[in-house]
Amino acid sequence: MSVQSCIGDYKELLNQLHEAESNYCLIGGHAVEAWFKYFFPKERPEGYPKTILSKDMDVRGNKADAVLLKSAFNLKLMEYKLKQSWRGRAWGLDWKASGEPTKFEVLETLPGVDKSPEEITGHQIQIEYEGIKLSVIDPVSLMINKMDVYSREKDGKNRNDLFHLNAIAAIMNPYFEHVENSKLKDQIDVRAEKKRLRFHVKKYDAVLPEEIKKLTSLISI
Repeated sequence: MSVQSCIGDYKELLNQLHEAESNYCLIGGHAVEAWFKYFFPKERPEGYPKTILSKDMDVRGNKADAVLLKSAFNLKLMEYKLKQSWRGRAWGLDWKASGEPTKFEVLETLPGVDKSPEEITGHQIQIEYEGIKLSVIDPVSLMINKMDVYSREKDGKNRNDLFHLNAIAAIMNPYFEHVENSKLKDQIDVRAEKKRLRFHVKKYDAVLPEEIKKLTSLISI
């Protein structure tokens, strides 16, 4: 069984990127946890764990970010092409979470969201997680990404991706309300974001299970 890691396991790497003023942003399962804690800081809805874990950490970034971390922590760096709907390259760095081997991956694009490394979309939002300053992809892009990844699973659907979709759907209405009542409204058009999400929910309707469809029907889009 693969190790399940938390955001704090990668604190040194994330702090290094922050100090270097990198243009990275957190994606994947750890981004789901970052947003979930942001909107439910004290008590989580019933059925959700205290911490949402993931087997490794993914960020959207570039080769310079990967090389920076390799040099700063003397890590082994591997470059490979992305599979499925990913476009571009990725760099993997060996790391340890609670003493167990894991990976920190830097991806040039976010599947289902970015057309190419030259056409990056979505919004990178600055938040804090247990004292760690993070740049995180917006929940709409994160949900679109998770729907895309889930739709492309060939040998049975990944329950982890399904759980992440469930969790993202739960924070979507609080996110829209937060944007409308904060300085984020100056950079994020909520109406346009709802339209973007509505389009993709319809696009993936045929592959999404009923439990997710019920949750997406509750999102005010």
